Amino acid sequence: MHTKEAVKRGVVLNGGFFLMGLGVAMATNAGLGTSPISSPPLVLMKIFGLTLGTFTFLQNAAMVAMQKGILGKAFPRRNLLQLLAVIPFCIYIDICMLLTQWLITDNYPYKILIICLGAAIMGLGIALELAAGLIVVPGEGLVMAIAMRWHLAIGRVKVLFDSTLVIIACLLSFACLGELVGVREGTALYALLVGTVLRFCAPLDAPLNRWMSR
Repeated sequence: MHTKEAVKRGVVLNGGFFLMGLGVAMATNAGLGTSPISSPPLVLMKIFGLTLGTFTFLQNAAMVAMQKGILGKAFPRRNLLQLLAVIPFCIYIDICMLLTQWLITDNYPYKILIICLGAAIMGLGIALELAAGLIVVPGEGLVMAIAMRWHLAIGRVKVLFDSTLVIIACLLSFACLGELVGVREGTALYALLVGTVLRFCAPLDAPLNRWMSR
């Protein structure tokens, strides 16, 4: 890969991370739950008072460690770069949490609209991340590791993975806060809409790769 292509792919990846962070922040500030993968960090934020980006990084570090445990000697050392890749994503989450505070409202239809827009932005961000072809975030890396180790379909593993994160968030929420926090109808909407948007963004992959390869 020549330098110009590497720079272009880096720009696309960074843009994808920003949009993903914006999507997470919009869902969180809408107040109807957040994306499945962000639900445990959101509960931990409510418990300990640190930022959402901080707990997102800690969760992702744990996911890299889990990849190592699952794959053992087959774990590619390159996957350690996932920890570096997730740093800007976590920073963007915290920045966008501040930038989207004005979206907080008690208007329920408006909340649903924010969730839908956030899911669309998140789906586009993931599409850019995948199109860049450089590195994936640890959550997706863990899904791939589980699928590889036990020869399972990635789509099925992804559903089980997201469901497990939501269950963990619910258990933490009730155990530590005495009420359900971070998991609501918006969480289900995100799970449904992000994948749908991602499929619609699939045609962007080929032209993006042609541009990045020039």
